[in-house]
Amino acid sequence: MKLRVKYAKMGSSRFLSHLELMKAMERAFRRARIPLAFSEGFNPHPKISYASALSVGIASEGEYLDIELSTEMDIEDFKIEVNKNLINSLEILDVKEIKIKVESLTAIVERAKYRAICLLEEDIKEEVLNEVVKRFLDQEEMIVTRKTKDKVKEINIKEGIFYVDAEIKDMNLFFKFIVVTGSKGNVRAGEVYDAFISFGNFKVKGRPNFIREALYALKDDALCTPMDILEG
Repeated sequence: MKLRVKYAKMGSSRFLSHLELMKAMERAFRRARIPLAFSEGFNPHPKISYASALSVGIASEGEYLDIELSTEMDIEDFKIEVNKNLINSLEILDVKEIKIKVESLTAIVERAKYRAICLLEEDIKEEVLNEVVKRFLDQEEMIVTRKTKDKVKEINIKEGIFYVDAEIKDMNLFFKFIVVTGSKGNVRAGEVYDAFISFGNFKVKGRPNFIREALYALKDDALCTPMDILEG
């Protein structure tokens, strides 16, 4: 039996690395006595696969994993028992059985939607903000500097940004955007946020809170969730 699981990673769990998240999930599955299926070989491990890894410090309202069980289990029981054994800031939101042949999560997930929230030092008029959003998207290129372990390189992230919107509530800037993610490319949330704040010459207090709102696959060039893919 194979299941696709949607879960939230909020609160203190946003500071877990991807490896720590995997360990927390596996520990909860074991404590909940979930009948895990294991790989074969000298070092058997649970058959669990994850979608696009989330950077440390970013919360999420919709992450995904696929898990294979050794025996049949009621989906609602799975959700209830695992949630009982997860740390408070991790929560299973939805579970569906995988009844058709589908590609892996890493193969299908191509878009990520983020929300960044920051406190402004001074208010910005709505019409000014809207104009900045328009001009930001109209740029021919957006060059950012990306550091790796052994070098620094400049990257044009413009082609990897598909949607941008912003609004202000009580001096808080809510900045939303959809970017490429996964095996076909990856634009980082912080890169888009920093580019937008710099472009608009906005004055903000401290660093923003980042939340990944959703992960998407593409079906007939339209966005759909990994759960939608299971409908065939």
